[in-house]
Amino acid sequence: MTDENQTPAGDQNTDQKKQVDIEAMTPTEHLAYVDERKAEVIKLNSIIERKGGIVKDLNEKVSGEDVGTETIIKPISDSESLERMGLKVDYAYPDEVIDEIMKLGGKKSLENPITKKVADQMAKDIKVAKATDIPDGPNSSADRTVKVSDLEGLSSEEMEKVLPHKEV
Repeated sequence: MTDENQTPAGDQNTDQKKQVDIEAMTPTEHLAYVDERKAEVIKLNSIIERKGGIVKDLNEKVSGEDVGTETIIKPISDSESLERMGLKVDYAYPDEVIDEIMKLGGKKSLENPITKKVADQMAKDIKVAKATDIPDGPNSSADRTVKVSDLEGLSSEEMEKVLPHKEV
């Protein structure tokens, strides 16, 4: 580590690791995987705490006041991290759904069948939205603007392809 504001070589983004097929794991492999994730959570929390101190110092320098780290970085407890991981592994919920479940009291809130049904529907809706939102695809919700300069030199048939129009 060269400077306290730089990320050391060991603090790499863990989201870039390859995906793991949990359903194909044996019980022993699954336990080893969970233990590995627990160790990684502890490591990441220590990084957050260390970086939180740096952020607090920077906030104090900028504002001249004593600013708590919770205004920018909220460390997650080990138990909450494990509960979030359990929701991701057991139910395959996306992070948005897990955030809402944690607001409602965590995994215990899924004992209510209505809450469970709503969480399942939210997860399904998010997955469908992500699957159908292709920026350059035919069902894209992205705005397309065509300028006159884009149309110069095009034949009328090519213009029909480029310009948005309603099929009759």
